[in-house]
Amino acid sequence: MAKTKISATRPTDGLWRAVTITGWIFILFSALLALGSGHRVSLLAEMHPMEPLRDLDPIPGHEAEAVILGLLSLPYLIAYVAGAFLTLRWYLRSIRNARVLHRGITISPGWVIGYFILPVVSLFRPYTMTSELWRSSQQAEGWKSLRDPALLRWWWGLVLVAGFVSLAGSYVAPAVSTASGVMTASVLTGIGFGLSALAGALFLNIGGPISRRQTALIAAGHRPAEPGIPAWSA
Repeated sequence: MAKTKISATRPTDGLWRAVTITGWIFILFSALLALGSGHRVSLLAEMHPMEPLRDLDPIPGHEAEAVILGLLSLPYLIAYVAGAFLTLRWYLRSIRNARVLHRGITISPGWVIGYFILPVVSLFRPYTMTSELWRSSQQAEGWKSLRDPALLRWWWGLVLVAGFVSLAGSYVAPAVSTASGVMTASVLTGIGFGLSALAGALFLNIGGPISRRQTALIAAGHRPAEPGIPAWSA
């Protein structure tokens, strides 16, 4: 992609507030769906393991349980889509700001969306991008020498594990035909929702400080120091 010259900054605090609101809604309904999946597992444990049952079938005698899970899924999906859209916008604006405020930022705004959706690249580039934003917001000059905090590593580890568990559940669910199979799929689904809720909570503790510190640098009119003239050129 072509490089874009960026010379202006825009505070991200307002945008981050919108991310935070949708983020907490996502966390809430992820947690509720995790609890709902756990309840479903407890109901399935009372059935004969080989009793015929499909993943989306209501459990005999507990038909309301499937309806409740379905109702919880709608606001979860809305929060997920809205949160993803707002988070991408936040990343785009934050990267543009960072490229003006700091020297050495390697991430290009033109690649931000691709880093989240491209195979293989999406496994590590979002972490790299977040790391650069975090470290540069911590220390305006010489930020590359800083190490990532454990918070970032825990967050990205949870994101990856949640993604793999949810993917495994999505592969298992359509193929099951017995109560024990549905239980396995429900366990994977519940774990995926629970880990996603934890990852979301950690991300809100990462993006918030980045936005506040970037906004403070913008308000102060900060610009990176000009590179020194090499002695041999004098």
